Amino acid sequence: QVRWYRQKKSFLANEPAPSMEAAASAAIGIQCQVIPHGLMQLWNRLGQRGSSKDSQSTAKSSKRQRKKSSQAEVSCTSTLTMASMATEIFEQYRLVHIRGHRRTLHLYNPETDWALICACLSGDVWKPVASAFDIEQISDKTIERAKQAMERRKTATRGDLMADSVVSPAELRASEALVKKNAGKKGTTVAFSASLIDPERRVTAQVVDTLFYSGHVCNAGRRGAESVYGARSACFPCLRWDPPPPPRSPASRS
Repeated sequence: QVRWYRQKKSFLANEPAPSMEAAASAAIGIQCQVIPHGLMQLWNRLGQRGSSKDSQSTAKSSKRQRKKSSQAEVSCTSTLTMASMATEIFEQYRLVHIRGHRRTLHLYNPETDWALICACLSGDVWKPVASAFDIEQISDKTIERAKQAMERRKTATRGDLMADSVVSPAELRASEALVKKNAGKKGTTVAFSASLIDPERRVTAQVVDTLFYSGHVCNAGRRGAESVYGARSACFPCLRWDPPPPPRSPASRS
């Protein structure tokens, strides 16, 4: 009963979700680190699998009726494909694709959940854990340069931000030192040799993460082998942005 109740609340049993937004809200984000996997989770919640009543009816029906039901199901599933869902998410921006739970990519309802997730990530309760290649601090000036570059370009890759020289020389030197110190070391997040890690690209990724967690950018698809990031003001121009105060740990409140 508990499993069934949880599946029902997240639109995996009985009635399907009325919309993508409702499906994402019910799950408080659908993990989408690998895009096809995330789209399949979303697809499963949108009524494409058939309801339990349909399954029982089909089990009792004749062979002729089962064939008819099967044909109808094929027609139904063909109306919602991976390509059409990707278009609605990454071109029409019905959902927002950002880093959320466990510092991994999720699909969220932008109207109800995006600001809440960013508020949680900006507090000291759910603060993302730094990797071995994150420099100690990104300056406010660098973040401001990155914001301005994103506003000007509307969408950009890490390569675009590197071309705009958003990272300061001091931050680049700090990144180079970290790569030299930690690359290939056992237990680090990325156990590659230093020659395989571009310090500027690595620290630029940290800048993008900061923009993610503050709600200034989202994922906007891919350009070749690179991820494309979109400015919130460009991708969601009508979205009201009013995040609540970030949560604080009991220690910080005392």
